Amino acid sequence: MRGFVPCGILLIALTLLMAPSARATVRPPTDSLTVEIKWLDRDAPQWRARLRLVRYTTATVPPGSTTYTALAMRTPDSLVITGADSALVVIPATQVMWPGFPKLRPNAAVATAFRTQPSAPAGGIWSGAMGGAPSSCVLPNEPVDVCWFVRVVAGSSDRAILDAVRSTWFGSGPSSAAPVLGAGVLFKRPSKATNTSVTGGGPGGTMTSDP
Repeated sequence: MRGFVPCGILLIALTLLMAPSARATVRPPTDSLTVEIKWLDRDAPQWRARLRLVRYTTATVPPGSTTYTALAMRTPDSLVITGADSALVVIPATQVMWPGFPKLRPNAAVATAFRTQPSAPAGGIWSGAMGGAPSSCVLPNEPVDVCWFVRVVAGSSDRAILDAVRSTWFGSGPSSAAPVLGAGVLFKRPSKATNTSVTGGGPGGTMTSDP
């Protein structure tokens, strides 16, 4: 149809027009958090999986500041999930990166900064990630998903990764430069973990693990 503008293009245009100086990070949902697990590789010596954190939202920070998006993941141990390769902020239910958020690379200094926050959960094994460039113009309160790409011990069962994720804390916040975190650091633990790769595990071919 002539004159039709795809919603993705319209979203980018509105972002650039309405928030020319608004930098952003992401924050977890105010209620419960669901994490969807998908196996990516179970043939290599070290397995890999994607953890999709559902229903995060964008959160802007003071205009004019240089802001990097910073994330953290605190697993109960390293017996299942051994670390992270990268993280992405994506359009919900897709693998398309949200405009304005670059790919987040592993960053040990950021992991330490999250771990030493007063509100951080104690113990565990910490991984951190930060954007490879400052975030650009982003509207506030937009729904996004956060995807962690993680390494998993070969031979781990579906139940093992479900239980490990259910016991994992996820952190998010702004950073002016690694390893300095700004105000607004938040931590969230999942209320449900769902393995979308498993077949025959329940309705819709999924297995779930609840507290």
